[in-house]
Amino acid sequence: LTVAGWSNNAQTVSVTGVTANNTVFVSPAPASVEEYGNAGIYASAQANGTITFTCSTTPTAAVTVNVAIFD
Repeated sequence: LTVAGWSNNAQTVSVTGVTANNTVFVSPAPASVEEYGNAGIYASAQANGTITFTCSTTPTAAVTVNVAIFD
C-alpha cells in the first residue's frame, strides 16, 4: 500500500484471484507490522480482483500486506 495511494483514508488495490465471495486472510508483512497497526489499517471490502483497505490515520510509509485466498 503506497503512501500516495490513500484517498479519504481508503485505498483499493488489485489482487489477482480475489472474488467478491471467496475468503481472504490479510496480514501485514513483518517489516510493516508497526506501521499497519499504528495506522489502524484493515481490509474493508473486496470485489472481483480488488481489495479495499481503510485506515484511521494515513501511514507515513509504504505498507506491505500479505493476502491468502481461500476458495
